[in-house]
Amino acid sequence: MTDRKKTKVSALALVASLCASSALAHSVTLPGIDIGGRRKVVSVPHTHAPKPTGPVTALTPSTPILAANPTPVDPNQGFDSNALQSTILGPRINYPRVPTNFDSSSERVFTGGQVNVLPAFRPGEALEIVPGLAVTQHSGEGKANQYYLRGFDLDHGTDLALYLDSMPLNMRTHGHGQGYADANFIMPELLETVDARKGPYNVEDGDFSNAGTIRMQYLHRVPEGVFTSTGGAFGYGRQFGMKSWSFANGDILGAGEVSIYNGPWTTPNNARKINGVLRYTQGEENNGLSIMGMAYANRWNSTDQIPLDLISSGQMSRWGTLNPTNGGQTTRFSVSGHWAQETSNYKTRVEGFAMHSTLGLDNDFTYFLQYPDPFIGDQFRQFDRRTMIGANAYHTLKLDLLNKESELRVGFQSRYDNIRLGLGNEVSRQMFNIIRNDLVGEANTSLLTDFKTKWTPWLKTTVGARWDYYWGSNNGLQTYTNSPVVGSPIAPDYNQFYGDPNQPLRVWTAPFNNGATVSQLISPKASVVINPWDDKTDFYLNFGRGFHSNDFRATTQTYSTSEMDDNYGYVPVKRQPLLSPSTGAEVGVKTKKIDGLESAATLFFIRTQTENIFEGNSGNTAIARGADRVGIEFTNHYRPISWAAFEADVTATHARFRGYDWEQGLLYYGELLEQKAIPYGTFQGNSPGNYLINATPVVATGSMELGEAKGWFGTAKYRYIAPRALTQDGFFKSPAIGTLNLRAGYRWEEGWKLQLDVFNVMNSRSMQIAYAYGSLVGTNTLYSLCRSDSPPPDAVCGTGKMGVVGHPIEPPSWRLTFGGPLNFDANPNKRPDLLEPFSMLTRKEGEKSIQVATWTGAYLGLNLGGGSNTASNGNNLWFNDAVYGGITKNANPNTTGGGFIAGGQAGYNYQLTPLFVTGLEADLQGTTMTAGVNGANYSALLNLNDQTGASYVPGYVNTGSTTLWYGTVRGRGGVTLRPDLWVYGTGGFAYANVQQAAGYQTVNFQTGWTAGGGVEWMFKSNWSAKAEYLYADVQGGPATIGNNYGLQLNNSINSSRWSTIRAGANYHLNFDQAAPVMAKF
Repeated sequence: MTDRKKTKVSALALVASLCASSALAHSVTLPGIDIGGRRKVVSVPHTHAPKPTGPVTALTPSTPILAANPTPVDPNQGFDSNALQSTILGPRINYPRVPTNFDSSSERVFTGGQVNVLPAFRPGEALEIVPGLAVTQHSGEGKANQYYLRGFDLDHGTDLALYLDSMPLNMRTHGHGQGYADANFIMPELLETVDARKGPYNVEDGDFSNAGTIRMQYLHRVPEGVFTSTGGAFGYGRQFGMKSWSFANGDILGAGEVSIYNGPWTTPNNARKINGVLRYTQGEENNGLSIMGMAYANRWNSTDQIPLDLISSGQMSRWGTLNPTNGGQTTRFSVSGHWAQETSNYKTRVEGFAMHSTLGLDNDFTYFLQYPDPFIGDQFRQFDRRTMIGANAYHTLKLDLLNKESELRVGFQSRYDNIRLGLGNEVSRQMFNIIRNDLVGEANTSLLTDFKTKWTPWLKTTVGARWDYYWGSNNGLQTYTNSPVVGSPIAPDYNQFYGDPNQPLRVWTAPFNNGATVSQLISPKASVVINPWDDKTDFYLNFGRGFHSNDFRATTQTYSTSEMDDNYGYVPVKRQPLLSPSTGAEVGVKTKKIDGLESAATLFFIRTQTENIFEGNSGNTAIARGADRVGIEFTNHYRPISWAAFEADVTATHARFRGYDWEQGLLYYGELLEQKAIPYGTFQGNSPGNYLINATPVVATGSMELGEAKGWFGTAKYRYIAPRALTQDGFFKSPAIGTLNLRAGYRWEEGWKLQLDVFNVMNSRSMQIAYAYGSLVGTNTLYSLCRSDSPPPDAVCGTGKMGVVGHPIEPPSWRLTFGGPLNFDANPNKRPDLLEPFSMLTRKEGEKSIQVATWTGAYLGLNLGGGSNTASNGNNLWFNDAVYGGITKNANPNTTGGGFIAGGQAGYNYQLTPLFVTGLEADLQGTTMTAGVNGANYSALLNLNDQTGASYVPGYVNTGSTTLWYGTVRGRGGVTLRPDLWVYGTGGFAYANVQQAAGYQTVNFQTGWTAGGGVEWMFKSNWSAKAEYLYADVQGGPATIGNNYGLQLNNSINSSRWSTIRAGANYHLNFDQAAPVMAKF
């Protein structure tokens, strides 16, 4: 049998006008497809110091070895935080002056202020501050991002090393993909510095650093507490806070966030995240110690990539899903710390870390290709549970060599991972086959050294090397009884003419895929920096050997875990090496000849020995040919004046495989071009070629920031990724990606800020991620043919319908953030003056207000408004609708609409301080909100009851709903911007009566949650007016949701979601309190 190579994804990019930030590279493993012969495929290949009394200065970047002493820079040089960047969070953060002397033209260090000044849709996108780096997402808000850099489709981190405070984020031998690096737990507001290096030129950087290394560091302390509250479109909400306290001759920093998000998807993301950090620090970064603990949990539903031809033909919404049960959950708990000491003669640093994480992913990328039975489908589950411990130590001696300034560094790195991981087939998140279930122990010890010498004022060299030794073992835990089966009705190869369902054969390979492996590698590195004329222009030469480790299971595997040969025998596979080396080199120039402008140009080359060694999603091993990448990177940062900065960066890469793919050639010419196979068109996109799949030929970003420490500010960021080849022959290409994000806001002198972010302003209809491979859904002609008594050739049905699948960019959306100092200071004059942004309305100088009255007390009121709602009815019909294969058009009939609301509320407020007010409120609303047309959506459904032998029969699925009434019980909390003006956030319990599909059913009671925010003004004694936004999500289980040829369809989950805006008036019963007045003095 011949296996079709799995597809890979990358992104290409073209130029962007002014602006800063970057784009990031990342590679993704796509579904591999087993076809040809009559092998029995049983799984779906898938991708996937005491505190000073004065202002506190944030600590310097954490770097074990300094290439050169940090040099203070002029603010106009663009690397120092300007006034806007230092106050972008609201209260001022004194970010460090970062170093400007580096060993390569492509390295840059950014402050947390520079990161946070640009709008980011999700946490990982904050890393796009790195020039040439693009970050995307294709499967829910909790799964690791996709990264693209220098022509690498880095999947979830295969060749991009990420660190947080020296703790590695890349997970080796991971259940979803090698090098999986989840950045969703990063809180951008906590970032102090981001050190970005391209290429494998620093001895400190080891595994996964072929394309580059990004080292992030969190703040150790803040001068003043910070909080932000954010709400936005599609059910987005986030609360963040951080604050420092002095303790035991040091400082404690605590920070946390909670967030929710549904997205525009017909099956809401329902993402729920909670995240916390606690850190203790004595001294400074290079002279002191620090211990940090982190805890994070997230769960979500995911709308995976869908075939673009179904969208273009109108068969489904671009926000729809082919399997509404996809999703995931993850947790992460860690402890890390370091101790450092620096004198005039040496520097020493010791680091340690321990981490425990869990991940479960439920995905479906090929729909009905491997399991065409509409009651089964191709959903699969990947799980990974691991404990990681490690330690690093570095010592640097400062010495003279022949009267030349020199540094000798020696270092040690170690890490051990204990990993339980696996893969299985599922139906609605219920696993029925265990493809792999392994217990892996993997460790490494690495020794490194380098020697830096400044030979003359214009010449500096660095030479070094690292030795990596890896070892480990794999123990297969798959049992015979839960291994995949062939020759039975639940196996994808089952046919009435062969295979005995009473004697199933099992692909039980665990006993043969165990073992132990060791591997080692020596990696030399060298850098030269030349400054021949003045201190404004430097030339750089760099060389280095890098590597990434491969999934450990590939080193011990003997037989394929997902197929048998024609005679029902196991299929041998070739074992793969544990370490895969690469060679990189670059030459560059960096100049500051023009005042305020820093430009850098870098020409780079990277050669890998192999690409994507192991298909972690399918349990199969496959070695891809090595590849060459040649490219140029051009970056520009310009700050002509203190309140304006512009950045323009572009990276262009030519990436190609080396050699010829003989296996793909045999498949293409030997099977897909057969006379009987040609009419089905599965040969398209399957011919052998040298395009590096999803390699980004061009990534470009431009950004602009305007503003000072106080007053109005604004930023803009544009990112472009050019079309890229999705198959090695280049037949299928991805659409280009171009998105524009904007930010505008106002900051008050007291540290308060109000900020509006708008994403995808130009309403790009492109895809965040795109792939090309074969799949099947019920509407494909090939789906019916492959299930007939006279099916097409095996190679055709094994490949499926070739085409582009993608995950669309979210439509234009907004997020409004209000933030300020996190303290309980009772001084009312620290509130922001709301009239200040409008100079013509501000008070005369010297006028200040004090609060005479209080908000404390009970109240009653009425309200009136309107809203829009969405009803999601019958999600579980997905696997009952064979004709449409779960397409949103019938099987997931989400409907939208709107109407008026009116009702009343009652509650109680309590004023904690003149600044902070909390309360509890209950309300009851009557509504006319209707989602869709009440009735039924008729279609052809899988025949469940008729005995005539017909495959499909008429039937209906209920659609449309009316929300008759709803109520909420909510907490409220916020700040008084003026004594008589209160801004608050609110959230709590929601319940509703929803009438469903007139005449067919009524869901009497649904329950869920609600969240939102508002503003309330006490305009007169005991009277206040308010405006409020609320988002609610409720659900319940109806008894009957449709009829299939006389058989009722039952037990579906019905959910309703709505957004409302309402105005109201309250009468306050606090008769014993004075009325709010404004006193001027």
